[in-house]
Amino acid sequence: MAFALRHSIPKTAIADLLRLLELHLPDGAVPGSMYLFSKQFEACKRYVQFHLYCKDCLGYLGLGDELHCAVCEKAWNRSILMKENSYFVYIPIKEQIQQMLEIPSVARYLSAENGGISLTWNCDGMPAFNSGKGSVWPIQCTLDQLPWSVKKDHMLITALWFGPSKPHFPTFLKPFVAECRELAADGVEWRDPLNGIVHNIRIHAKSCVCDSVARCQLQGITQFNGYYGCGWCLHGGTRVPRGRGFATVYPFRHPAPPIRTHQVVCDEAIKLVAGQVPQYGVKYASPLLLLPRFDIVSSFPVDYMHAVCEGVTEQLTNLWFDSSNHIAPWYIGNQVGDVSKRMTTIVPPSDITRLPRSPTERAHWKASEFRSWLLFYSLPVLRGILPNVYLAHLLLLVHAIWILLKESVSDAEVALCHIILTKFVMQMEGLYGIGNMTYNIHLMGHLADTAKRYGPLWKTSCFPFEGYNRKIKSLFHGTRYVPQQISQNFAVMGLLRRQLDQLNEATPVSIVSFFKDMLRGYPCVVRATSIGRLNAILLGRPTHFPLDEALRGLLAEQLGAGVDDELNIMKYTQVVLAGRKFSTSGRRGQRCNSMIGYGNKIFSIKGILSVGELGCDCKVFFLLQQYRKLPSRLPEDHQTGANAGHIVQLTRYQRERLSLLPLQRKATKCVTMQVEDRTYCSKLPNHIELD
Repeated sequence: MAFALRHSIPKTAIADLLRLLELHLPDGAVPGSMYLFSKQFEACKRYVQFHLYCKDCLGYLGLGDELHCAVCEKAWNRSILMKENSYFVYIPIKEQIQQMLEIPSVARYLSAENGGISLTWNCDGMPAFNSGKGSVWPIQCTLDQLPWSVKKDHMLITALWFGPSKPHFPTFLKPFVAECRELAADGVEWRDPLNGIVHNIRIHAKSCVCDSVARCQLQGITQFNGYYGCGWCLHGGTRVPRGRGFATVYPFRHPAPPIRTHQVVCDEAIKLVAGQVPQYGVKYASPLLLLPRFDIVSSFPVDYMHAVCEGVTEQLTNLWFDSSNHIAPWYIGNQVGDVSKRMTTIVPPSDITRLPRSPTERAHWKASEFRSWLLFYSLPVLRGILPNVYLAHLLLLVHAIWILLKESVSDAEVALCHIILTKFVMQMEGLYGIGNMTYNIHLMGHLADTAKRYGPLWKTSCFPFEGYNRKIKSLFHGTRYVPQQISQNFAVMGLLRRQLDQLNEATPVSIVSFFKDMLRGYPCVVRATSIGRLNAILLGRPTHFPLDEALRGLLAEQLGAGVDDELNIMKYTQVVLAGRKFSTSGRRGQRCNSMIGYGNKIFSIKGILSVGELGCDCKVFFLLQQYRKLPSRLPEDHQTGANAGHIVQLTRYQRERLSLLPLQRKATKCVTMQVEDRTYCSKLPNHIELD
């Protein structure tokens, strides 16, 4: 089954595989039919619920057989509604968390959480088919107390809506809100697999991350293209001509409009229920108002994936290169060939999964490509092409977003970024006109507030949820019974993960490795040497490295003792350290994993050296060549101090400078690019977020 889920093969292919195995194995070794095979996984599907709703008014009906709609007062039969696909799937959070806590590698992070568990959840739609109107809207959850590396492998799917249109949110959210209220009051009881102690942990839905289209429907307010469409403040918006019609824009205002609060939304919802005309864009009373510890305003952080990457960055890129702006002073579409040529020199590390593409293909760029374009490529590539006043304006956005994406952000940095982003929004109207003061531009004024409340922007990003959407789409085949297929296969995946963790020590390593590969989605490296205490894997076939006088001095400095001539030194070309890949310089390919930063210095990796016999006493070092940093000659904003300091210009020292640093030191990977006669290097903002 793990093989079938890994390769997303349909049931007919599984049945053929069973027949093939049956021909090669003794009788009874494998189930003789797909039916018998599926029976092995029936137990994990028993928690899946099918909630019915009225086919006419979409009102919530429940789980019974004979149902009555309280909205349109129409009677319904369960079997009829199931045939009409008038239902959505719900998988209780309680059972999923109890099963997850049976896994020791997860339970060890939660056994001491006396304050409870908080959930970050997401609700967004995705097309189910390449052609057709069907879409899938899942509610996905992550546990905030889990570290990033564990969290992304243990996502929860709580609800699934499938159909030609968006969900009716008062109906879709009803069981989710009801269970969250129950979990906040009664908690979840579970037995710690590490020590057998029984715990009771309360669970709260802390925050919801989603795009602007879904957010307004979840909050129950007007969409961003209407009056009072901002979910965080009471900016009314302004209608301006655009194209053949009108558009709502959000001009910069000083002083800033009042902040929207939970109480304001509640008061306006009460007016609406009482038959009065509400203000400030409130359209209906959202069921989320009933969630404990959930603020209908501040519990929705600004998602930088949609607001910054696919929002402001895409908007600016289109303004620069779209031929409809050919008479505008910022237009550089006639120089797109020069821009494309410069981008071909960029050699990103493997942390950036997509190679740079020409702006002529920007309609097909993904959010991660806009992220890389904004943070690393845009300033060096556009220098000398985009007029300086617009490049200086772009610098404000680049500097602030890079700071807010660091692994940790101080209060002072958040306050400074708020000033920088405020200046970015304020200058936007004068540079690009009021017609381009879009909602995403307005959201830049709220971005620092999200970082102040929740920490770095990657913590409340839609990237992990959007990435898991691809996994959800691989869990069904054909066009029938899509929610059932997704929910049942998701439950089977959870069962397989628990079974993997429960394999005893006598299980052959080859079986465990294959099992992990199938559930992980990519194979482990065969030729590798693991250094467990360093969380490192040395890759490839090592070669003996000669001990010269320069290396002897560097080793003596690191080891604090003399260096024996017989010391065993082996050189490796690649290492995976804490999930990140590093390699030596000179390796050919479209990736460069050899440029790293230590503190304020930039190095290239000349060698990865293991000193001593491999084992507990083995020490591993980076042999590094230091580069000289030059002024980047990029714009600076002297008023706010914004300078995009993560981008530097490099050159080699006339005399080679070598350093030897332990592998466990935290290194920052870099993106290098050759723009005309200059070499630029840009540091990645964090070690956690990958494309």
